Amino acid sequence: MLLGGFAVGFSVAFRPQDGGRGLHATSALSAMRRRATPAVVCMEEVECDVVIVGGGPAGCTCALYTARSDIKTVLLDKNPAVGALAITSHIANYPGVDKSMSGMELLDQMREQAISYGTDYRRAQVFMVECDGDRKRVYTPDATFVTRALVLATGAMGRPPSYKGEDTFLGIASIFNPPH
Repeated sequence: MLLGGFAVGFSVAFRPQDGGRGLHATSALSAMRRRATPAVVCMEEVECDVVIVGGGPAGCTCALYTARSDIKTVLLDKNPAVGALAITSHIANYPGVDKSMSGMELLDQMREQAISYGTDYRRAQVFMVECDGDRKRVYTPDATFVTRALVLATGAMGRPPSYKGEDTFLGIASIFNPPH
């Protein structure tokens, strides 16, 4: 079965008589039967109450509240070093922040707080989601998550720069205080 570019459950046999193209599922099944160990990809399956896709401020906040409510929570974050907050150099006007810090420092605090209440944090890229029926299935290269609820908190970094040179200033703090 092919799931988002990943072969799951069988391998394709590359036979010289096929020109090395890996043709036919029957070839793969025959190759599996001939091997001492089957070529089956065994991913971990994790059951939980909620899966949150996205490790930014919205995802961490959601994880904090669900974990504090004793809801089994998994937070999937493709890369903690990307995203609007993570690349911001200077945070000085965010509620609860009493000193100047980088966006990465603030995000690390948010993540650690959610983890301290029981969130299962995993660095993983989601490549497919199935939302059929009562249970949702979220697929990553290392595990499949089976959950009752799915929260997509994927952030706002997908937008391309809207004016020339905007990408030059992305993540650099700018504070504007209008005159009184």
